[in-house]
Amino acid sequence: MSESETNPTNLIRLALIHDTNEFLNEPEKKYFSPLFVHQIFPEDTQTPEEPMFELIYRASDLSLCFRNLSSVDNKLRSCLEKVINHPFSTNLDDFTNKKDTFSPYGRKIHEYKIKEQSNLVPQNSSDLNATYEIYLGDFSDHKFVQFHRRMQLFTLLFIDGASFIEENDDRWLVYTLFKREELGGDIRYSFIGFSTVYQFYSYPDKIRRRVSQFVILPPFQNRGHGFHLLSHIFCENKNDKDCVELLVEDPTDDFQNLRLIVEMKICFDEKIFTFEDNKYWNLTKDDISAISSQVRICSASVKRIHEIFKQEKLRGSSDQKELKAFRLRVKTRLYKSYECDLESLEEDQKKEKLESLFEDAQQENSKLWNRFGLIV
Repeated sequence: MSESETNPTNLIRLALIHDTNEFLNEPEKKYFSPLFVHQIFPEDTQTPEEPMFELIYRASDLSLCFRNLSSVDNKLRSCLEKVINHPFSTNLDDFTNKKDTFSPYGRKIHEYKIKEQSNLVPQNSSDLNATYEIYLGDFSDHKFVQFHRRMQLFTLLFIDGASFIEENDDRWLVYTLFKREELGGDIRYSFIGFSTVYQFYSYPDKIRRRVSQFVILPPFQNRGHGFHLLSHIFCENKNDKDCVELLVEDPTDDFQNLRLIVEMKICFDEKIFTFEDNKYWNLTKDDISAISSQVRICSASVKRIHEIFKQEKLRGSSDQKELKAFRLRVKTRLYKSYECDLESLEEDQKKEKLESLFEDAQQENSKLWNRFGLIV
């Protein structure tokens, strides 16, 4: 069975809107699709030719208009209503027929602006003139609880295998990200994404934190917002003396890369790998431990970031001794990572495969460095 048959994402289309007329004039510009629906609908659900359901959210407070687009399948509609689990409208006119005075719930903990040259895709004037604000939610606030219930469906739609968090567990931290615009003297907010972080005990009197969920909605992706949100979470952890470690739960490859870029920026700001006077040119176990403690980054990330910075430092070098030593160190790392696959090969095949892995690693390191360069 194909992925589209087991995960028929075109059952649903979504939109974030502020103005009904603007939406109705050019609706195709507002629509986006989920990545996953397999946790919502039965396994035998067939992929329809056209979307069956439309979820139109007010872009600020996430009030929802839920509309059928084709002949009603009551079984599928019931499945979707079950996970929505909050009041909604079915009439777009009722949904938008009032002035939007929404302000984000919780405590504002950070804000930032974006620059055209520091982002991955071109920005319009609205993006460049806006302020972006990060809030820390509070489940003791009933209004935030209601907002979180409207927000949490995005967890199932954009994170594979995710589940809803417990609202009565005060160990959860919920970060929300909004775009703030001034329009004709009025303030307008647009919801961009969120992250949930769980805190748990670390003997004897500390805590550990784990990034559990992280979503930037498709209309705002590839604009640097994921970097800013995750970067602030990492910086909060770094500055909290009671927190000994920040982990990530089941990260995808894309999220691993985002995390590495955030950690590269932390090392860059702390001037860890400037290699002045050859400091940290060749890492020892004590060096790794010291850096990890200083910037609150795990040992594996320290070693990978060192590799990326060192590769860039060696770019164009004619020092064959250093280049050979670098290749050997990277290949040693790769061998340990792919040992099971490599051990079954003949010696010549093993060398060929290891060389291919090394070239792939260099290309991946270069891509990460280039993305990092767009930020700094």
